[in-house]
Amino acid sequence: MLGHMIRIGGREYRWAAVDMDGSNVNSVGIYGELHNEILGEYGHMLPCSSTQFWEEFFSVNPTAKFDDFLTHIINMFGLPLTLEQYKTKGKKRKHELLENVAYKPGADVFLAKLAERIPVALVTSSDMDDVSIIAKSPNIKNSAAPFETFAHIVTSEQVKKVKPFPHPYQMAMELMGASPDGTLVMEDVKTGLQSAIAADIPQDNIVIIQDEHSAHNEEYLRENGGLYILSHNELLELIEEV
Repeated sequence: MLGHMIRIGGREYRWAAVDMDGSNVNSVGIYGELHNEILGEYGHMLPCSSTQFWEEFFSVNPTAKFDDFLTHIINMFGLPLTLEQYKTKGKKRKHELLENVAYKPGADVFLAKLAERIPVALVTSSDMDDVSIIAKSPNIKNSAAPFETFAHIVTSEQVKKVKPFPHPYQMAMELMGASPDGTLVMEDVKTGLQSAIAADIPQDNIVIIQDEHSAHNEEYLRENGGLYILSHNELLELIEEV
């Protein structure tokens, strides 16, 4: 019954705020592939995963916007492109790569079960354009949890600052009328975990989904999050009848 509660692994939740890329949707690698395709035209490639590259940039430039990140790539590799040229070059290809993206195994079933009991907000640092493309993917649209499943969707355009700042999760809780103590969070990266903690969500409420693109931060994620799982099927087994 929506608006009631759900118990997972002995903890009770009345709301959920879940990340998109990497945590539930298998899309993180697409962004790295996109950057490397553009860089490859000029004989370059990212020195690490796109997740790690972004986190390292953000740690030095905590108030940066995504356009600043793209400008950093252009300058770092000396590309003969303006910011707008880089964005235009990548936009069509990004659409092609995202249009058939899918949920991680078991994620749609778990999210559908969550949404049967409690309000669920999607909280992402991606923009609404990306969210719209992913929502239209046949693999998402025809799954157990099409994006209409979510009570609210919080994107990068809606907040003053993106993760790791608290604003995205604060907005999600405000929209749901939620309290931090009763909110379940699902994340896969350090910046997402830091955002949830900064929003006063208890660490034990934060489920970390293992993702290969966040392997460089696995120790941090295990030590600072709550439950660390390898797949959503583990979460399905932890749902308790109430």
